Amino acid sequence: MFRARTLRYYIGRRFALMIAGALVVCMALIFMVDMIELLRQARSAKTVTMGQLAFIGFLRLHAFTEILIPFAVLVGSIGALMSLSRKTELAVMRAGGMSVWQFCRPGFTVAVLIGVITVVLYNPFAAASMARAERLMATTFGGQSQSITAGDGNWLRQDGVDGPSVMTANAVSDRGLTLSGVTIYQYDKKGVFVEQLLARRGVLQDGYWELSTVSIVRAGQEPELHNAYYLSTTLDRARIL
Repeated sequence: MFRARTLRYYIGRRFALMIAGALVVCMALIFMVDMIELLRQARSAKTVTMGQLAFIGFLRLHAFTEILIPFAVLVGSIGALMSLSRKTELAVMRAGGMSVWQFCRPGFTVAVLIGVITVVLYNPFAAASMARAERLMATTFGGQSQSITAGDGNWLRQDGVDGPSVMTANAVSDRGLTLSGVTIYQYDKKGVFVEQLLARRGVLQDGYWELSTVSIVRAGQEPELHNAYYLSTTLDRARIL
């Protein structure tokens, strides 16, 4: 009984080590590819440092790793069985009376434990890391330019108490609730252009946009600067989510 239990621990450890090795290799490759993409995006952002990009890449890596875990379990399990077979350990186990299911059971146990840990612990952690990475990307890349043309992205038309408005942004995060580098063209209820708003950041609340570091430009007037500005809208957070 003691020998059988020790053997199961040994096989389970081999499976766990091979799966961990496969996962580390996949994570390294994904991190390098993602860093190349972040460097490409940062070409126009002169104030972005390599440390900031590496931290964003590290946060994004957790979400990508969650997708790779099943692949790592598959490759690691195959590698563990091949390693045991290459060293004739499987042949010795079979000669000792162990069935295929008996020496595969530790691998199944390891895979189930990895699945439970991934769903219960790692999934919420990866989601939080990805959300933080999106906020950092919006802050880092979103506020680089306050001049936007229609070809640079999507435009949103919305209605509000003061009339309709058209808006766009350099970057979007929090599933569309937070905008960075915001440009808004405000019209009155008759459709006549009133003012242009340039905001560093905008957060959608229920019934209004909360804008920060806002410059308001009106025809024939000096630009007005506000630390905070509230723009009414018929949108709400529940509709966006």
